Amino acid sequence: MKASLNINIMGNMLHLRPSEVESCKKIVCELIDNVREAATDSLSPTYYFTLLIVMHYLSQDLLSDMEDKSLNIIFNRLSDTNEKGVYNE
Repeated sequence: MKASLNINIMGNMLHLRPSEVESCKKIVCELIDNVREAATDSLSPTYYFTLLIVMHYLSQDLLSDMEDKSLNIIFNRLSDTNEKGVYNE
């Protein structure tokens, strides 16, 4: 079963494409696992914690910096797909 994610962004409830969620989770989890292992090996647990905080702030900043036009295109694509119940994958 593919992972799915429903999220409210700027008042828009979006259902993200399961294959994209699965792929992105794999990439991010690999990075997080590598950092967690490196932090454990170097006895630096704050490094792992710092990564999580930095990722959180960077993702928030990047989402905030997206132009309204770009966000509208993304929202419309995801909404159209959700209404049809079909994902173009």
